Amino acid sequence: MIPLAASFAALFAAFILYKLVFASNSALRGTILRGPPSPSYLWGVTRVLRAGSYAPHIYNTWAKAYGTVYTIPTILGIPQYIVQDPKAIVHVYAGGWGVYHRNALARKFIEIAFGRGLLWAEGDTARLQRKSLTPAFSILAVRQFTSIFYDSVYKMSQKWGEILDSTQKGGDQAIEVQDWMNRVALDTIGIAGFSYDFKTLDGHESPFDKINWGRGESWFASLIIIGQVLPWVMHLPSEKKRTLHEFHGAVSSIADEIYDRAKQGDIQDNSIIGALLKAEAKEAGGKMNMTKEQVISQMNVLLLAGYETTSISLTWALIELCTHPEVQARLRESLGSTDVTYDELNTLEYLDAVVMETLRLHPPVRQTNFEISEPDILPLSNPLTTATGEGVDRIHVPKNAKITVPIQAMNQMPELWGPDATKFDPARWLASENKDEDGLGRARELGGHRHVLTFIDGPRMCLGKQFALTEFKAVLSVLIRTYVFSTIDESQKFKQCAGQSLLPRPKSVGAEGFAVPLRVRRVS
Repeated sequence: MIPLAASFAALFAAFILYKLVFASNSALRGTILRGPPSPSYLWGVTRVLRAGSYAPHIYNTWAKAYGTVYTIPTILGIPQYIVQDPKAIVHVYAGGWGVYHRNALARKFIEIAFGRGLLWAEGDTARLQRKSLTPAFSILAVRQFTSIFYDSVYKMSQKWGEILDSTQKGGDQAIEVQDWMNRVALDTIGIAGFSYDFKTLDGHESPFDKINWGRGESWFASLIIIGQVLPWVMHLPSEKKRTLHEFHGAVSSIADEIYDRAKQGDIQDNSIIGALLKAEAKEAGGKMNMTKEQVISQMNVLLLAGYETTSISLTWALIELCTHPEVQARLRESLGSTDVTYDELNTLEYLDAVVMETLRLHPPVRQTNFEISEPDILPLSNPLTTATGEGVDRIHVPKNAKITVPIQAMNQMPELWGPDATKFDPARWLASENKDEDGLGRARELGGHRHVLTFIDGPRMCLGKQFALTEFKAVLSVLIRTYVFSTIDESQKFKQCAGQSLLPRPKSVGAEGFAVPLRVRRVS
Protein backbone atom coordinates (compact mmCIF):
# COMPACT_ATOMS: atom_id res chain seq x y z
CA MET A 1 0.00 0.00 0.00
CA ILE A 2 1.32 3.44 -0.94
CA PRO A 3 1.38 5.83 2.09
CA LEU A 4 -1.51 8.26 2.21
CA ALA A 5 1.02 11.10 2.10
CA ALA A 6 1.90 10.11 -1.45
CA SER A 7 -1.72 10.60 -2.44
CA PHE A 8 -1.79 14.10 -1.00
CA ALA A 9 1.54 14.89 -2.64
CA ALA A 10 0.07 13.92 -5.99
CA LEU A 11 -3.00 16.01 -5.25
CA PHE A 12 -0.85 19.00 -4.40
CA ALA A 13 1.07 18.57 -7.65
CA ALA A 14 -2.27 18.39 -9.45
CA PHE A 15 -3.36 21.60 -7.76
CA ILE A 16 -0.20 23.42 -8.88
CA LEU A 17 -0.63 22.08 -12.40
CA TYR A 18 -4.23 23.23 -12.44
CA LYS A 19 -3.29 26.75 -11.33
CA LEU A 20 -0.37 27.06 -13.73
CA VAL A 21 -1.95 25.50 -16.79
CA PHE A 22 -5.71 25.18 -16.65
CA ALA A 23 -6.84 28.17 -14.60
CA SER A 24 -4.52 30.63 -16.35
CA ASN A 25 -5.12 29.51 -19.91
CA SER A 26 -7.91 31.60 -21.40
CA ALA A 27 -8.03 29.33 -24.47
CA LEU A 28 -9.65 26.72 -22.23
CA ARG A 29 -12.68 28.90 -21.57
CA GLY A 30 -15.52 27.82 -23.78
CA THR A 31 -19.25 28.33 -23.29
CA ILE A 32 -19.92 28.72 -19.56
CA LEU A 33 -22.32 25.94 -18.67
CA ARG A 34 -24.35 25.14 -15.62
CA GLY A 35 -23.73 22.07 -13.50
CA PRO A 36 -23.94 20.59 -10.02
CA PRO A 37 -22.05 22.31 -7.18
CA SER A 38 -18.92 20.65 -5.84
CA PRO A 39 -19.36 18.81 -2.54
CA SER A 40 -15.57 18.66 -2.12
CA TYR A 41 -12.86 21.06 -3.24
CA LEU A 42 -10.38 18.20 -3.60
CA TRP A 43 -12.55 15.53 -5.14
CA GLY A 44 -15.41 17.39 -6.79
CA VAL A 45 -18.25 14.97 -7.56
CA THR A 46 -15.97 12.00 -8.30
CA ARG A 47 -16.75 10.31 -5.00
CA VAL A 48 -20.48 10.89 -5.45
CA LEU A 49 -20.30 9.12 -8.80
CA ARG A 50 -18.18 6.25 -7.53
CA ALA A 51 -20.45 5.72 -4.52
CA GLY A 52 -23.38 5.41 -6.92
CA SER A 53 -21.39 3.16 -9.30
CA TYR A 54 -21.87 5.89 -11.90
CA ALA A 55 -25.60 5.21 -11.66
CA PRO A 56 -27.48 6.53 -14.71
CA HIS A 57 -30.09 8.28 -12.56
CA ILE A 58 -27.40 10.65 -11.22
CA TYR A 59 -26.52 11.87 -14.70
CA ASN A 60 -30.15 12.04 -15.79
CA THR A 61 -31.07 14.10 -12.72
CA TRP A 62 -28.29 16.55 -13.56
CA ALA A 63 -29.33 16.71 -17.22
CA LYS A 64 -32.89 17.57 -16.21
CA ALA A 65 -31.66 20.30 -13.85
CA TYR A 66 -28.86 21.87 -15.90
CA GLY A 67 -29.50 20.98 -19.55
CA THR A 68 -28.34 18.18 -21.80
CA VAL A 69 -24.76 19.46 -21.94
CA TYR A 70 -23.37 20.53 -18.58
CA THR A 71 -20.11 20.48 -16.61
CA ILE A 72 -19.34 18.63 -13.41
CA PRO A 73 -16.48 19.54 -11.05
CA THR A 74 -13.91 16.76 -10.83
CA ILE A 75 -10.68 16.70 -8.85
CA LEU A 76 -9.67 20.22 -7.74
CA GLY A 77 -12.74 21.60 -9.47
CA ILE A 78 -11.47 20.89 -12.99
CA PRO A 79 -14.55 20.73 -15.24
CA GLN A 80 -15.69 17.67 -17.15
CA TYR A 81 -18.20 18.16 -19.97
CA ILE A 82 -21.10 15.70 -19.75
CA VAL A 83 -22.84 15.34 -23.11
CA GLN A 84 -26.40 14.00 -23.05
CA ASP A 85 -27.79 15.78 -26.11
CA PRO A 86 -28.48 13.32 -28.97
CA LYS A 87 -27.24 15.64 -31.74
CA ALA A 88 -24.10 16.52 -29.79
CA ILE A 89 -23.39 12.84 -29.09
CA VAL A 90 -23.62 11.97 -32.78
CA HIS A 91 -21.13 14.79 -33.41
CA VAL A 92 -18.72 13.58 -30.70
CA TYR A 93 -18.70 9.98 -31.89
CA ALA A 94 -18.37 11.04 -35.53
CA GLY A 95 -15.19 12.89 -34.53
CA GLY A 96 -13.46 9.77 -33.28
CA TRP A 97 -9.79 9.58 -34.39
CA GLY A 98 -10.05 13.21 -35.49
CA VAL A 99 -10.73 15.90 -32.90
CA TYR A 100 -12.02 13.54 -30.21
CA HIS A 101 -9.48 11.17 -28.66
CA ARG A 102 -9.51 8.83 -25.70
CA ASN A 103 -7.99 10.67 -22.80
CA ALA A 104 -4.49 9.89 -21.57
CA LEU A 105 -5.76 8.10 -18.47
CA ALA A 106 -8.00 5.76 -20.48
CA ARG A 107 -5.22 4.96 -22.92
CA LYS A 108 -2.78 4.20 -20.09
CA PHE A 109 -5.32 1.87 -18.46
CA ILE A 110 -5.93 0.12 -21.80
CA GLU A 111 -2.20 -0.24 -22.43
CA ILE A 112 -1.66 -1.83 -19.01
CA ALA A 113 -4.51 -4.31 -19.43
CA PHE A 114 -4.49 -5.09 -23.17
CA GLY A 115 -1.42 -3.67 -24.85
CA ARG A 116 -1.39 -1.34 -27.84
CA GLY A 117 -4.18 -2.90 -29.87
CA LEU A 118 -7.29 -1.42 -31.45
CA LEU A 119 -8.73 -0.11 -28.17
CA TRP A 120 -5.52 1.85 -27.53
CA ALA A 121 -4.85 3.06 -31.08
CA GLU A 122 -5.77 6.49 -32.43
CA GLY A 123 -5.77 8.18 -35.85
CA ASP A 124 -4.23 6.40 -38.82
CA THR A 125 -2.98 3.55 -36.64
CA ALA A 126 -6.54 2.81 -35.52
CA ARG A 127 -7.86 2.97 -39.08
CA LEU A 128 -5.26 0.48 -40.32
CA GLN A 129 -5.85 -1.91 -37.42
CA ARG A 130 -9.60 -1.76 -37.90
CA LYS A 131 -9.21 -2.39 -41.64
CA SER A 132 -7.21 -5.55 -40.87
CA LEU A 133 -9.86 -6.87 -38.49
CA THR A 134 -13.00 -6.00 -40.46
CA PRO A 135 -13.11 -9.11 -42.73
CA ALA A 136 -13.12 -11.39 -39.67
CA PHE A 137 -16.43 -9.90 -38.52
CA SER A 138 -18.33 -9.83 -41.82
CA ILE A 139 -21.82 -11.33 -41.98
CA LEU A 140 -20.38 -14.24 -43.94
CA ALA A 141 -17.86 -14.92 -41.17
CA VAL A 142 -20.43 -14.64 -38.38
CA ARG A 143 -22.80 -16.96 -40.26
CA GLN A 144 -20.05 -19.61 -40.19
CA PHE A 145 -19.51 -19.06 -36.46
CA THR A 146 -23.16 -19.76 -35.58
CA SER A 147 -22.62 -23.52 -35.37
CA ILE A 148 -19.83 -22.90 -32.85
CA PHE A 149 -22.23 -20.84 -30.72
CA TYR A 150 -24.71 -23.71 -30.71
CA ASP A 151 -22.03 -26.34 -29.97
CA SER A 152 -20.85 -24.41 -26.91
CA VAL A 153 -24.27 -23.80 -25.40
CA TYR A 154 -25.31 -27.43 -25.92
CA LYS A 155 -22.17 -28.59 -24.17
CA MET A 156 -23.09 -26.33 -21.25
CA SER A 157 -26.70 -27.50 -21.34
CA GLN A 158 -25.53 -31.10 -21.09
CA LYS A 159 -23.45 -30.25 -17.99
CA TRP A 160 -26.47 -28.56 -16.42
CA GLY A 161 -28.57 -31.64 -17.17
CA GLU A 162 -26.04 -33.76 -15.28
CA ILE A 163 -26.26 -31.37 -12.32
CA LEU A 164 -30.06 -31.60 -12.29
CA ASP A 165 -29.98 -35.41 -12.62
CA SER A 166 -27.78 -35.57 -9.54
CA THR A 167 -30.59 -34.08 -7.41
CA GLN A 168 -33.41 -36.15 -5.99
CA LYS A 169 -35.95 -36.99 -8.70
CA GLY A 170 -34.11 -34.74 -11.15
CA GLY A 171 -35.69 -31.63 -9.68
CA ASP A 172 -34.58 -28.03 -9.75
CA GLN A 173 -31.18 -26.87 -8.57
CA ALA A 174 -29.44 -23.61 -7.68
CA ILE A 175 -26.79 -22.93 -10.32
CA GLU A 176 -24.31 -20.06 -10.25
CA VAL A 177 -25.08 -18.88 -13.75
CA GLN A 178 -22.49 -16.12 -14.09
CA ASP A 179 -19.67 -18.63 -13.73
CA TRP A 180 -21.23 -20.73 -16.50
CA MET A 181 -21.78 -17.70 -18.74
CA ASN A 182 -18.06 -16.96 -18.31
CA ARG A 183 -17.24 -20.49 -19.41
CA VAL A 184 -19.50 -20.59 -22.46
CA ALA A 185 -18.31 -17.15 -23.61
CA LEU A 186 -14.62 -17.97 -23.10
CA ASP A 187 -14.76 -21.33 -24.85
CA THR A 188 -16.73 -19.83 -27.73
CA ILE A 189 -14.38 -16.93 -28.41
CA GLY A 190 -11.45 -19.32 -28.05
CA ILE A 191 -12.72 -21.62 -30.79
CA ALA A 192 -14.30 -19.03 -33.10
CA GLY A 193 -11.60 -16.45 -32.56
CA PHE A 194 -8.42 -18.48 -32.40
CA SER A 195 -9.16 -22.18 -33.07
CA TYR A 196 -8.23 -22.67 -29.42
CA ASP A 197 -10.39 -24.58 -26.93
CA PHE A 198 -10.04 -23.41 -23.34
CA LYS A 199 -12.21 -26.39 -22.28
CA THR A 200 -13.61 -24.57 -19.26
CA LEU A 201 -16.98 -26.18 -19.98
CA ASP A 202 -15.21 -29.51 -19.50
CA GLY A 203 -13.94 -28.45 -16.10
CA HIS A 204 -10.54 -26.99 -17.04
CA GLU A 205 -9.51 -23.95 -15.05
CA SER A 206 -9.90 -20.58 -16.72
CA PRO A 207 -6.64 -18.64 -16.99
CA PHE A 208 -8.45 -15.77 -15.23
CA ASP A 209 -9.79 -17.72 -12.23
CA LYS A 210 -6.76 -17.05 -10.03
CA ILE A 211 -6.78 -13.29 -10.60
CA ASN A 212 -7.94 -11.46 -7.47
CA TRP A 213 -9.70 -8.40 -8.88
CA GLY A 214 -10.70 -7.01 -5.51
CA ARG A 215 -7.26 -6.38 -4.06
CA GLY A 216 -5.92 -2.86 -3.87
CA GLU A 217 -9.23 -1.40 -5.04
CA SER A 218 -9.30 1.70 -2.79
CA TRP A 219 -5.79 2.89 -3.62
CA PHE A 220 -6.27 2.21 -7.34
CA ALA A 221 -9.54 4.17 -7.27
CA SER A 222 -7.58 7.11 -5.86
CA LEU A 223 -5.02 6.78 -8.64
CA ILE A 224 -7.81 6.79 -11.24
CA ILE A 225 -9.27 9.99 -9.79
CA ILE A 226 -5.87 11.72 -9.52
CA GLY A 227 -4.95 10.40 -12.97
CA GLN A 228 -7.66 12.53 -14.51
CA VAL A 229 -5.35 15.47 -13.82
CA LEU A 230 -1.97 13.76 -13.72
CA PRO A 231 -1.99 10.66 -15.98
CA TRP A 232 1.60 9.83 -14.97
CA VAL A 233 0.38 8.66 -11.52
CA MET A 234 -0.76 5.49 -13.28
CA HIS A 235 2.92 4.55 -13.30
CA LEU A 236 2.88 4.35 -9.49
CA PRO A 237 2.85 0.77 -8.14
CA SER A 238 -0.38 -0.65 -6.77
CA GLU A 239 -1.95 -4.04 -6.06
CA LYS A 240 -4.67 -3.43 -8.65
CA LYS A 241 -2.09 -2.54 -11.26
CA ARG A 242 -0.28 -5.79 -10.51
CA THR A 243 -3.61 -7.55 -11.02
CA LEU A 244 -3.94 -5.94 -14.44
CA HIS A 245 -0.40 -7.03 -15.31
CA GLU A 246 -1.28 -10.58 -14.22
CA PHE A 247 -4.33 -10.48 -16.44
CA HIS A 248 -2.33 -9.12 -19.37
CA GLY A 249 0.28 -11.82 -18.82
CA ALA A 250 -2.33 -14.59 -18.72
CA VAL A 251 -3.95 -13.42 -21.95
CA SER A 252 -0.64 -12.70 -23.69
CA SER A 253 0.78 -16.14 -22.94
CA ILE A 254 -2.25 -17.70 -24.61
CA ALA A 255 -2.08 -15.24 -27.51
CA ASP A 256 1.62 -15.93 -27.93
CA GLU A 257 1.00 -19.67 -28.26
CA ILE A 258 -1.83 -19.12 -30.75
CA TYR A 259 0.28 -16.69 -32.77
CA ASP A 260 3.11 -19.22 -33.12
CA ARG A 261 0.64 -21.90 -34.20
CA ALA A 262 -0.86 -19.51 -36.73
CA LYS A 263 2.54 -18.70 -38.21
CA GLN A 264 3.12 -22.42 -38.70
CA GLY A 265 -0.20 -22.73 -40.52
CA ASP A 266 -1.81 -24.69 -37.67
CA ILE A 267 -4.96 -22.59 -37.49
CA GLN A 268 -8.16 -22.21 -39.49
CA ASP A 269 -8.30 -19.28 -41.90
CA ASN A 270 -11.95 -18.65 -41.00
CA SER A 271 -11.15 -17.99 -37.34
CA ILE A 272 -10.82 -14.33 -36.36
CA ILE A 273 -7.05 -14.50 -35.89
CA GLY A 274 -6.70 -16.58 -39.05
CA ALA A 275 -8.56 -13.92 -41.03
CA LEU A 276 -6.46 -11.18 -39.44
CA LEU A 277 -3.16 -12.84 -40.32
CA LYS A 278 -4.39 -13.71 -43.80
CA ALA A 279 -5.50 -10.12 -44.44
CA GLU A 280 -2.22 -8.80 -43.08
CA ALA A 281 -0.16 -11.06 -45.32
CA LYS A 282 -2.24 -10.13 -48.37
CA GLU A 283 -1.94 -6.40 -47.60
CA ALA A 284 1.83 -6.66 -47.15
CA GLY A 285 2.47 -8.75 -50.26
CA GLY A 286 2.86 -12.03 -48.42
CA LYS A 287 4.77 -10.67 -45.45
CA MET A 288 3.44 -9.71 -42.04
CA ASN A 289 3.10 -5.95 -41.76
CA MET A 290 2.16 -5.94 -38.07
CA THR A 291 4.68 -6.95 -35.44
CA LYS A 292 4.09 -9.95 -33.22
CA GLU A 293 3.44 -7.63 -30.29
CA GLN A 294 0.78 -5.73 -32.27
CA VAL A 295 -0.99 -8.92 -33.32
CA ILE A 296 -0.94 -10.23 -29.74
CA SER A 297 -2.36 -6.93 -28.49
CA GLN A 298 -5.23 -7.30 -30.96
CA MET A 299 -5.83 -10.82 -29.72
CA ASN A 300 -5.90 -9.59 -26.12
CA VAL A 301 -8.63 -7.11 -27.03
CA LEU A 302 -10.63 -9.65 -29.02
CA LEU A 303 -10.41 -12.24 -26.29
CA LEU A 304 -11.74 -9.88 -23.65
CA ALA A 305 -14.32 -8.26 -25.93
CA GLY A 306 -15.67 -11.69 -26.81
CA TYR A 307 -15.51 -13.05 -23.27
CA GLU A 308 -16.13 -10.35 -20.68
CA THR A 309 -18.89 -8.35 -22.38
CA THR A 310 -20.82 -11.40 -23.63
CA SER A 311 -20.82 -13.21 -20.29
CA ILE A 312 -22.02 -10.05 -18.52
CA SER A 313 -24.84 -9.49 -21.02
CA LEU A 314 -26.02 -13.12 -20.87
CA THR A 315 -26.05 -13.02 -17.06
CA TRP A 316 -28.13 -9.82 -17.03
CA ALA A 317 -30.58 -11.38 -19.50
CA LEU A 318 -31.16 -14.38 -17.22
CA ILE A 319 -31.60 -12.06 -14.22
CA GLU A 320 -34.21 -9.98 -16.05
CA LEU A 321 -36.05 -13.07 -17.26
CA CYS A 322 -36.13 -14.42 -13.69
CA THR A 323 -37.59 -11.22 -12.33
CA HIS A 324 -40.04 -10.97 -15.24
CA PRO A 325 -41.40 -14.55 -15.55
CA GLU A 326 -44.15 -13.43 -17.93
CA VAL A 327 -41.47 -12.23 -20.38
CA GLN A 328 -39.57 -15.50 -19.97
CA ALA A 329 -42.72 -17.52 -20.72
CA ARG A 330 -43.53 -15.43 -23.79
CA LEU A 331 -39.97 -15.74 -25.08
CA ARG A 332 -40.04 -19.52 -24.65
CA GLU A 333 -43.31 -19.76 -26.54
CA SER A 334 -41.94 -17.63 -29.39
CA LEU A 335 -38.83 -19.75 -29.92
CA GLY A 336 -40.33 -22.99 -31.13
CA SER A 337 -38.63 -26.29 -30.41
CA THR A 338 -35.62 -26.47 -32.73
CA ASP A 339 -32.47 -24.57 -33.58
CA VAL A 340 -32.61 -22.12 -36.44
CA THR A 341 -30.03 -20.89 -38.92
CA TYR A 342 -28.17 -17.59 -38.65
CA ASP A 343 -30.64 -15.88 -40.98
CA GLU A 344 -33.68 -17.31 -39.16
CA LEU A 345 -32.18 -16.42 -35.78
CA ASN A 346 -32.22 -12.78 -36.75
CA THR A 347 -35.92 -12.88 -37.72
CA LEU A 348 -37.12 -13.96 -34.26
CA GLU A 349 -38.78 -10.69 -33.23
CA TYR A 350 -39.34 -11.31 -29.53
CA LEU A 351 -35.88 -12.80 -28.98
CA ASP A 352 -34.44 -9.72 -30.63
CA ALA A 353 -36.56 -7.50 -28.35
CA VAL A 354 -35.32 -9.25 -25.19
CA VAL A 355 -31.70 -9.00 -26.33
CA MET A 356 -31.98 -5.32 -27.26
CA GLU A 357 -33.76 -4.44 -24.01
CA THR A 358 -31.05 -6.20 -21.99
CA LEU A 359 -28.31 -4.36 -23.85
CA ARG A 360 -30.17 -1.06 -23.44
CA LEU A 361 -30.49 -1.34 -19.67
CA HIS A 362 -27.18 -3.09 -18.96
CA PRO A 363 -24.40 -1.96 -21.32
CA PRO A 364 -21.14 -3.63 -20.23
CA VAL A 365 -19.28 -0.34 -20.89
CA ARG A 366 -21.11 2.42 -19.02
CA GLN A 367 -19.48 5.52 -20.49
CA THR A 368 -16.88 6.77 -22.97
CA ASN A 369 -14.36 9.51 -22.17
CA PHE A 370 -12.62 11.82 -24.62
CA GLU A 371 -10.27 14.77 -24.83
CA ILE A 372 -10.40 17.11 -27.81
CA SER A 373 -7.27 18.14 -29.67
CA GLU A 374 -8.62 21.50 -30.87
CA PRO A 375 -11.57 23.80 -30.08
CA ASP A 376 -14.89 22.56 -31.38
CA ILE A 377 -18.58 23.46 -31.50
CA LEU A 378 -21.21 20.97 -30.32
CA PRO A 379 -24.57 21.27 -32.11
CA LEU A 380 -27.66 20.80 -29.90
CA SER A 381 -31.00 19.10 -30.51
CA ASN A 382 -32.69 21.72 -28.37
CA PRO A 383 -31.45 25.07 -27.02
CA LEU A 384 -30.25 25.26 -23.42
CA THR A 385 -29.57 28.04 -20.95
CA THR A 386 -25.96 28.77 -19.96
CA ALA A 387 -24.68 29.82 -16.55
CA THR A 388 -24.95 33.47 -17.68
CA GLY A 389 -28.63 33.07 -18.56
CA GLU A 390 -28.02 33.08 -22.31
CA GLY A 391 -30.00 30.73 -24.56
CA VAL A 392 -27.74 28.84 -27.02
CA ASP A 393 -28.21 26.21 -29.71
CA ARG A 394 -24.54 25.22 -29.82
CA ILE A 395 -21.72 24.84 -27.33
CA HIS A 396 -18.17 26.15 -27.78
CA VAL A 397 -15.81 23.56 -26.28
CA PRO A 398 -12.14 24.50 -25.68
CA LYS A 399 -9.04 22.57 -26.68
CA ASN A 400 -8.01 19.85 -24.19
CA ALA A 401 -11.50 19.74 -22.68
CA LYS A 402 -12.49 16.43 -21.13
CA ILE A 403 -15.80 15.05 -22.40
CA THR A 404 -17.90 12.14 -21.17
CA VAL A 405 -20.81 10.43 -22.91
CA PRO A 406 -22.65 8.45 -20.17
CA ILE A 407 -23.86 5.49 -22.24
CA GLN A 408 -25.99 3.81 -19.60
CA ALA A 409 -27.65 7.11 -18.67
CA MET A 410 -28.48 7.81 -22.33
CA ASN A 411 -29.92 4.31 -22.73
CA GLN A 412 -32.23 5.04 -19.78
CA MET A 413 -32.98 8.75 -20.26
CA PRO A 414 -36.71 9.37 -19.65
CA GLU A 415 -36.77 12.32 -22.06
CA LEU A 416 -35.78 9.92 -24.86
CA TRP A 417 -37.23 6.56 -23.82
CA GLY A 418 -40.33 7.70 -21.95
CA PRO A 419 -41.37 7.58 -18.28
CA ASP A 420 -40.75 3.81 -18.14
CA ALA A 421 -37.15 4.22 -19.36
CA THR A 422 -35.70 2.24 -16.43
CA LYS A 423 -38.22 -0.59 -16.79
CA PHE A 424 -37.36 -3.87 -18.53
CA ASP A 425 -39.98 -3.98 -21.28
CA PRO A 426 -39.09 -5.83 -24.49
CA ALA A 427 -42.45 -4.80 -25.96
CA ARG A 428 -41.06 -1.32 -26.61
CA TRP A 429 -39.14 -2.88 -29.53
CA LEU A 430 -42.25 -4.41 -31.15
CA ALA A 431 -43.91 -2.32 -33.83
CA SER A 432 -47.14 -4.31 -33.50
CA GLU A 433 -47.56 -3.25 -29.86
CA ASN A 434 -46.82 0.47 -30.15
CA LYS A 435 -48.58 3.44 -31.66
CA ASP A 436 -45.48 4.63 -33.49
CA GLU A 437 -43.34 2.43 -35.74
CA ASP A 438 -41.65 0.95 -32.67
CA GLY A 439 -41.71 2.04 -29.07
CA LEU A 440 -38.59 4.16 -29.16
CA GLY A 441 -40.05 7.67 -29.34
CA ARG A 442 -37.38 10.37 -29.20
CA ALA A 443 -34.67 7.72 -28.76
CA ARG A 444 -34.62 7.57 -32.56
CA GLU A 445 -32.65 10.83 -32.41
CA LEU A 446 -29.68 8.88 -31.02
CA GLY A 447 -27.06 7.23 -33.17
CA GLY A 448 -25.61 3.86 -32.28
CA HIS A 449 -26.97 0.44 -33.15
CA ARG A 450 -30.75 0.86 -33.37
CA HIS A 451 -30.54 4.01 -31.23
CA VAL A 452 -28.80 2.26 -28.32
CA LEU A 453 -25.26 3.41 -27.50
CA THR A 454 -24.11 0.08 -26.06
CA PHE A 455 -21.92 -0.60 -29.11
CA ILE A 456 -20.89 3.08 -29.23
CA ASP A 457 -21.16 4.85 -32.61
CA GLY A 458 -19.17 6.39 -35.44
CA PRO A 459 -15.75 5.09 -36.51
CA ARG A 460 -15.29 3.52 -33.05
CA MET A 461 -18.47 1.41 -33.22
CA CYS A 462 -17.79 -2.11 -31.96
CA LEU A 463 -16.43 -4.26 -34.79
CA GLY A 464 -17.75 -7.44 -33.18
CA LYS A 465 -21.33 -6.18 -32.85
CA GLN A 466 -22.90 -8.79 -35.13
CA PHE A 467 -20.75 -11.55 -33.64
CA ALA A 468 -21.90 -10.56 -30.13
CA LEU A 469 -25.58 -10.25 -31.06
CA THR A 470 -25.66 -13.60 -32.84
CA GLU A 471 -23.89 -15.42 -30.01
CA PHE A 472 -26.19 -13.76 -27.47
CA LYS A 473 -29.29 -14.89 -29.37
CA ALA A 474 -28.06 -18.43 -30.04
CA VAL A 475 -27.07 -19.11 -26.43
CA LEU A 476 -30.15 -17.51 -24.91
CA SER A 477 -32.54 -19.28 -27.29
CA VAL A 478 -31.21 -22.73 -26.36
CA LEU A 479 -31.20 -22.01 -22.62
CA ILE A 480 -34.76 -20.68 -22.57
CA ARG A 481 -36.08 -23.54 -24.72
CA THR A 482 -34.45 -26.06 -22.39
CA TYR A 483 -34.70 -24.60 -18.88
CA VAL A 484 -36.92 -22.49 -16.66
CA PHE A 485 -35.12 -19.89 -14.53
CA SER A 486 -36.33 -18.35 -11.28
CA THR A 487 -34.86 -16.52 -8.30
CA ILE A 488 -33.68 -18.50 -5.27
CA ASP A 489 -36.40 -16.87 -3.16
CA GLU A 490 -38.67 -13.83 -3.27
CA SER A 491 -36.17 -11.69 -1.37
CA GLN A 492 -33.32 -12.17 -3.85
CA LYS A 493 -32.13 -8.88 -5.31
CA PHE A 494 -29.39 -8.00 -7.76
CA LYS A 495 -27.10 -5.04 -8.29
CA GLN A 496 -24.29 -3.85 -10.51
CA CYS A 497 -20.93 -4.46 -8.85
CA ALA A 498 -17.79 -2.58 -9.85
CA GLY A 499 -14.25 -3.57 -8.88
CA GLN A 500 -14.73 -7.33 -9.19
CA SER A 501 -13.60 -7.57 -12.79
CA LEU A 502 -12.38 -5.44 -15.66
CA LEU A 503 -15.97 -4.36 -16.25
CA PRO A 504 -18.85 -3.93 -13.78
CA ARG A 505 -20.72 -7.18 -13.29
CA PRO A 506 -24.07 -8.14 -11.81
CA LYS A 507 -24.17 -9.87 -8.47
CA SER A 508 -26.77 -11.23 -6.11
CA VAL A 509 -26.99 -8.96 -3.08
CA GLY A 510 -25.39 -10.73 -0.13
CA ALA A 511 -23.60 -13.32 -2.25
CA GLU A 512 -19.84 -13.66 -2.13
CA GLY A 513 -17.91 -11.96 -4.93
CA PHE A 514 -20.12 -11.45 -7.97
CA ALA A 515 -22.00 -14.75 -7.82
CA VAL A 516 -25.44 -14.93 -9.40
CA PRO A 517 -27.14 -18.13 -8.19
CA LEU A 518 -30.47 -18.84 -9.89
CA ARG A 519 -32.88 -21.73 -9.56
CA VAL A 520 -32.92 -23.87 -12.71
CA ARG A 521 -35.25 -26.69 -13.80
CA ARG A 522 -36.01 -28.40 -17.08
CA VAL A 523 -38.88 -27.24 -19.22
CA SER A 524 -41.64 -29.75 -18.62
